Amino acid sequence: MSHKTQNSKPIIIGQININTSQKYQNQIISQSKKRGISASQIKLKPNPKNQNEKNLLITNLITQVEKDQNLQNQKIQNFNIKNPKFQKNQNIKNQKTQKNKAEKNQKKSHSHSPNRLLNSSMKLNNGLLPPKISNKKTLVLDLDETLVHSNFIPFQIPSDVIIKIELENIIHDIHVLVRPGVKEFLEKMSKRYEIVIFTASLSKYADPLLNIIDKQGYCPFRLFREHCTLINTAFVKDLKKLGRDMKDIIIVDNSPVAYALNQYNGFPITSWFDDKNDFELLKIIPILQFLSYVPDVRDYIKKNSLWK
Repeated sequence: MSHKTQNSKPIIIGQININTSQKYQNQIISQSKKRGISASQIKLKPNPKNQNEKNLLITNLITQVEKDQNLQNQKIQNFNIKNPKFQKNQNIKNQKTQKNKAEKNQKKSHSHSPNRLLNSSMKLNNGLLPPKISNKKTLVLDLDETLVHSNFIPFQIPSDVIIKIELENIIHDIHVLVRPGVKEFLEKMSKRYEIVIFTASLSKYADPLLNIIDKQGYCPFRLFREHCTLINTAFVKDLKKLGRDMKDIIIVDNSPVAYALNQYNGFPITSWFDDKNDFELLKIIPILQFLSYVPDVRDYIKKNSLWK
């Protein structure tokens, strides 16, 4: 997670160390097949040294969605979330994870680094986010296929952003298209909500990208893959871990799986890839502005069948 003000760089809390063991590679291959990721999406420029390993690392760097993927396959029933035994095991796992994080933060409490303030705030708040400093509701935004679409292969149209990622001492270009209306959407939403970017992608890709598309600092908080809950190979965003009142949280995400644990906090949006005539972000501004005033966003979302 990062905390960012308009005039300062984000402070990143937590990084992921990519494990390139054979067991990890097999897991990536299995996950890629289940997601329908084709071989053309993970090809790199030829490099004779450890080429297969680099391809696997790159596949796992960004959470990508096939353009022709059938979203109906993303059913909540696949996760067995209503199974009492599953919920019990998941709660035990979450408790152990939170305990380990608390112990880790306590060991670092003597540090004089900029992270000290945020670590203390997180500990006091018992959540991923620092304590609230305003009465605004919390708007959680997905990144890939909601605000942007990224690929390691150049698009047929000019990229809006190109960022460089280093993998094993080799620099790779990531080509990014930005959804129409992102800047206006973030600007207007920041007046009504505290905005959190919550992505299942790795911070080494998402953080530098957000530094570019959010130069104004409309999104002060950032959460990455390490903050997700892994359920049956899917990265789920458990909003209960944020440290906010659930009646005041809305998540805008193109994948219902992402908010499967908190379905009535979910505000669905269509997946975006490259359509420059898409204005979905601008269309949902009025309703999100309205929801910033309702007592409980879950009641409205459930009543109006926003989630399906």
